[in-house]
Amino acid sequence: MQMNADAAAHMGIADGEIVELVSDMGRDRVRVETTPYLHPACIFTSAAPGGRSFGADAGDAQALGVGPLDHTPLRWDPLTGAALTQENAVRVEKIAEHEDNNE
Repeated sequence: MQMNADAAAHMGIADGEIVELVSDMGRDRVRVETTPYLHPACIFTSAAPGGRSFGADAGDAQALGVGPLDHTPLRWDPLTGAALTQENAVRVEKIAEHEDNNE
């Protein structure tokens, strides 16, 4: 997930840190890449299929990443009938203690 560098710093989130994306549809853990090129109120995730990654010994490990529709409620444009899948409201939460963030 990409996030504005100033917004991340304001939240105490460092580049490469794992955070949680939270919405009415669930929670996902993602690694942050900070950038100055996004509006501070926005984040970016890829719309490519997949999006989950597992460590070398995944076992019972938590998958990192977010799928393109994981936080997208099914809504339709009343005029065109097209699915509204491009913008979603999520909250970014810092994970206080997580072993991946203490490397």
